[in-house]
Amino acid sequence: MKKETIFILIFMSLFNLSTIAQTCKPNIIGAWRCVRSVHGGVKEKVEDVVFIKYITKTSFTWVSSSKETQIVRSAMGGTCSYDGKIYVENIAFIGPGMTRFLNKKHTFNVDITGSKMHLYGTMSDKVYIDEIWVRVDRE
Repeated sequence: MKKETIFILIFMSLFNLSTIAQTCKPNIIGAWRCVRSVHGGVKEKVEDVVFIKYITKTSFTWVSSSKETQIVRSAMGGTCSYDGKIYVENIAFIGPGMTRFLNKKHTFNVDITGSKMHLYGTMSDKVYIDEIWVRVDRE
């Protein structure tokens, strides 16, 4: 009886640890390139920028650089979670001019179909964003 109880407790502990470790669903994990970006109703010129987002099970980083100069223009990152519909970013580091986002939480709706991700919602500064990303790690 004691062995069975101990086995069940160990199994439940391992199951709980593996569940906690998997904060992002596998279909969002990877490298993404932004192909459309609307911030506050204004369409951004993504043709002139390389805008890449890297998402792991527990963290994210995005970087934008000029296609012409290849110089990084901005960056942001921190921890993240995704439950299959809602994607949350907790900002731990930022690029120049982005102090309003440091230590803030952004919650977005996400729809993933094939190699496209539609990310939309209101950021911590109350600006609504609507972005389309395509996978670059599976192209």
